[in-house]
Amino acid sequence: MIRFIRRIRHQLLDSGRITRYLAYAGGEIILVVIGILIALQINNWNESRKDRKSEVQILSAILENLSEDKANLNISINSFEANKRYIARFYETPRLPDDSVAYLFTQAYLINDFRPIQSAYELSISSGKMDLIRDKKLTQMIQRLYTLDYEADAINLEILKEYHTQMRHLTDRYDALDFGEIRGGVDLGLRSMQMPFNNENVWKVLSDKEAIRMNKQYRFNLNMIVALYRGMLASRDQVELAIKQYLSTRKI
Repeated sequence: MIRFIRRIRHQLLDSGRITRYLAYAGGEIILVVIGILIALQINNWNESRKDRKSEVQILSAILENLSEDKANLNISINSFEANKRYIARFYETPRLPDDSVAYLFTQAYLINDFRPIQSAYELSISSGKMDLIRDKKLTQMIQRLYTLDYEADAINLEILKEYHTQMRHLTDRYDALDFGEIRGGVDLGLRSMQMPFNNENVWKVLSDKEAIRMNKQYRFNLNMIVALYRGMLASRDQVELAIKQYLSTRKI
């Protein structure tokens, strides 16, 4: 093909047909330009297709994390609801049997706080792929969920940590049992579930005026956290629905 074009070019020059040669040369330039534009368009289409594929992948990964978050939020909510029931049972009649009070005492203060799965979100931020999401409203919803809604319980969890410290002092005062240390989070559990309990002294702790006051406050804070977690769950549901609706319109 190239040889054929060169042959035509030489024939035109040899024949002295300059006008035709210039017209031919101009057409040749136009063909080259058109070829370059087509190549650029194909390259842009390929890059756009890669971006759309990455967009779908990151949103699908966030959906998987959100699914785990829903299960974990429900576990935490049920756990906090159980904590409230245990605290209330200490002061109800008939009185708990002695062989049950120590066990429920440990269960009442085991805090199963929610910790979101953020691997997909953090990867999208660090890699810059969050910018590939074309729906900026959806991007804002995702960022709000992880940076605001999922952080809403921080203050109340700090209050529970302080409550745990105060309750530990009471259990030490009455030599009832030993709370575990808080280790890098909100671990309000007991150091050992196998240790012997002094049921009589556990009742002394629960009957202490300071413990009664703290338990009322404790239940109030548990109600606050449950409400916050239900709010997180609602926000999570909205983001999940928005992502699914968006993905339903995307074609790779």
